[in-house]
Amino acid sequence: MLNTLSLNVGEFFAESSTKKSWLINKKSLTDGVRECLQEQSVLNTSSGQASADQAFAIRYFVSQSARKTAHSDFDHIAFFVTSGFENLLGLSVPTNQHAFSRSSKNLISLSHADSTFGINERSDASGKVLRPIAIADLEFIFSKLQLLSIRDIAVGFLHSNLNSENEKQVANFFSAKGLQVYCSYEEDKNLTEIERWQNTLSKARMSYRQKQVETQLQTLCSQFENLDIQCANPIEKYRSNKKTKCYSTFFLDDLALEPLEARLYLGLEDFLLKDVSGTSELGLSATSVIASGFYNTPEFSDEVTSYDPGPMIMGKSFVPSLIDLLFATGNLSKVENFGLSAVSADRAKPRILESILALVRNNQERKHIDIQKEILNLEKILGYRIWAEALKLSNFKRLKVSGPLAESLLKVIKTCRPPGVEVSL
Repeated sequence: MLNTLSLNVGEFFAESSTKKSWLINKKSLTDGVRECLQEQSVLNTSSGQASADQAFAIRYFVSQSARKTAHSDFDHIAFFVTSGFENLLGLSVPTNQHAFSRSSKNLISLSHADSTFGINERSDASGKVLRPIAIADLEFIFSKLQLLSIRDIAVGFLHSNLNSENEKQVANFFSAKGLQVYCSYEEDKNLTEIERWQNTLSKARMSYRQKQVETQLQTLCSQFENLDIQCANPIEKYRSNKKTKCYSTFFLDDLALEPLEARLYLGLEDFLLKDVSGTSELGLSATSVIASGFYNTPEFSDEVTSYDPGPMIMGKSFVPSLIDLLFATGNLSKVENFGLSAVSADRAKPRILESILALVRNNQERKHIDIQKEILNLEKILGYRIWAEALKLSNFKRLKVSGPLAESLLKVIKTCRPPGVEVSL
């Protein structure tokens, strides 16, 4: 009998079709998958013993957020751009600018300065090559890549959608050296320069992550002889989503939806909405920070925290987030299945509530503050924020909610749902 295990691997969490999730930096990917395979083997064996000759298949999916870029990826990926445009992607990202403030903060980082290389080449707006590639320059850059142990390259040259000659020359040179190269001219020619470069860089990042996951899973072959490992979203089948340019989770990609129907996936890392046209990423996520809003009231900002070192429930932060709020109010259900029970503690609950209370005190001059009322207000803000973003991305009349945080947020979503929309798990 063939046992199939579906696996979704994010930046911090791995989630399996057995409804178990775990933090990869606390429990390795292979250890978690091994436990899932052993449990599934026992469940499917009448004797209650795991059989060594059972056939297993792992169908893994590597998910990636367009908003939260892991800087560790850029330690292994080089980004080649036309000289003088090294900072173009950095200038194009949105900023978190508070009202009446002169300071702003980039919300995402699409490229890393230390691994971005300007190439002395140029093509004009008609596609005519004004400055060809110099092989000597490529030889010099290759020596740098060897020192940095970089073997994956994304290439984005100006007007390469009109003339790909320079990008092809770079690709041929480094491919001959054994490096993997992804070029922007292969993208949709109707996209802008920034969109093509973003997609190409995303491909390189995704390819690198997939190779990492594949290498780790292959180590299980020594324990499970009949193990078949398949990638559910290979880079060759990359589908560009102009709205978000992100990969959806595996558990959404297998769904067949009807018109006016959508599925909201509430994951531990990202919130995703799928309809008949594709999958989009909400601006809100489990790690969205609770901060002071425009009217001096706490709300969910566009800034996100990270699971490394971790939110307040892990005792490693002083800034509350959405998942902290759910934990403190007792609405975070099935913590034991998230891989967070070993790193979270009840003593974090009063700290989270106190941080929210302090946020209210700092922004409002009131003698008496009812923390329960403030929590209810935050939950309403959360519900309306989810609906505002979901309806902006898609037009639907039936919404099915799934994912690790589905049960925790279902009540809030139903309470704030607009008229005429059905909501169910």
